[in-house]
Amino acid sequence: MEDTYILDSSVVIEILRGNEEIRDATKRITEGGEAVITSVTKYEVLVGVKNNAHRKIVELIPCVDIGCRTAAIAADLQRELKKKGLPATLPDTLIAAKAKELNATVLTRDRDFERFNVLGIRTVVLDRQSPNAPFTI
Repeated sequence: MEDTYILDSSVVIEILRGNEEIRDATKRITEGGEAVITSVTKYEVLVGVKNNAHRKIVELIPCVDIGCRTAAIAADLQRELKKKGLPATLPDTLIAAKAKELNATVLTRDRDFERFNVLGIRTVVLDRQSPNAPFTI
């Protein structure tokens, strides 16, 4: 899936909160590609959704499943990160593994995702202080 962008929960939550800068940056970055969420992100976001309109918006975003192949990739990623002294959380590792599986880019507001760059996983981090600041890939 070339030109696929996996939206992390931090981006989806900001969009649901009405953060126009994040919404616009997401549109700009993903233009011409496909924006999806993983089943992990869907879970993380829906747990906190109290508004039915927001729930419907989340349901409209294409969702890719985390399966057995993704789990195996995640295990390899976590093992490599631990060797480098950079262990990650399970949700982040699963999302990064799906990105690797799909040859996709993770779009996030969480700088912790940058640890996956050393393993060849592309990330775009929207800076928390300034969403219009340059992002990293």
